Amino acid sequence: MASNKELIANILAISPSAVTEGLTNAQLSEMVKGLKGSDAAAAQADEDAAAQALADAAAAQADEDAAAQALADAEKPYTVAKGKAITSKRGILSDGDEVRASDFAGGGEAFAALCKKGHIVR
Repeated sequence: MASNKELIANILAISPSAVTEGLTNAQLSEMVKGLKGSDAAAAQADEDAAAQALADAAAAQADEDAAAQALADAEKPYTVAKGKAITSKRGILSDGDEVRASDFAGGGEAFAALCKKGHIVR
């Protein structure tokens, strides 16, 4: 069994503010075991928190990637259908010209209507 001096040194190395005065050898031994156990629990909690932070960062990145993909899909080029011409804010657009919803005064509604009619294709 370790001496009181060794046990106190171990306790103070783990927890410098621990009070060790007047404790027996058995009580000091129990305190060392408890502190070492709480160190392991604290290390596990730190590890769990780091893993959770990593998972949160991965989820945020996945959300960002999904938003970027949605934006890229929305910005895929639409063109005026072959044999068609459309009047837009940029002027008359003829077949093959790239077109976006922002080219029309009606915005997305006008754009969707022209797509439905077959004037705008991908």
